[in-house]
Amino acid sequence: GALKQRDDIAVYGKPAEQDLYQCQHKALFEGLVKQCLEGSVAVDVFLAPSANSYIDVTTMGYVPQRTGGDVFYYNSFAAAEDGEKLHYDLARAVTRNVAFGCVFKLRVSRGLTPVQLVAPWPPDGGFDHSMCMVPRFSCDTTIGIVFVHDDQVGSAKNLYIQTACLYMNIFGKRFIRVQ
Repeated sequence: GALKQRDDIAVYGKPAEQDLYQCQHKALFEGLVKQCLEGSVAVDVFLAPSANSYIDVTTMGYVPQRTGGDVFYYNSFAAAEDGEKLHYDLARAVTRNVAFGCVFKLRVSRGLTPVQLVAPWPPDGGFDHSMCMVPRFSCDTTIGIVFVHDDQVGSAKNLYIQTACLYMNIFGKRFIRVQ
């Protein structure tokens, strides 16, 4: 379906403003997300609207967010001024180091508990705060993990955090990286 313009300054600062940040036609895009996740495909989107043009970045960015992709946005795009940046962003997106089909696992010392994953994509419903799956990690991807600790930590001499990422390179070879 067609996207409708919904940038309404009258709803700014009101509860209805939250609707501006929700994906339009979510069911349509969920089908695409499911196909991408099954094939370990990440989607990048390049948005370059001309001056005074409306584009729904929230909706257009839904699939990249869910698949580990990126959104590149060039406000009031003019080829003469923005063409070189678009060229370099596109070249970087295609040539940077990436890992596909990633399964990320975290192990920690007794007394530490991961409680939240802060990442560019939403966690799966079965997320246990120590594991996540994403179609792509790029060399530009950053995640954070929030920990809580209990009283056992105070008596421990050392605390340990270990991460492991099972992934596939661009040539289809599987690797595991442990830190």
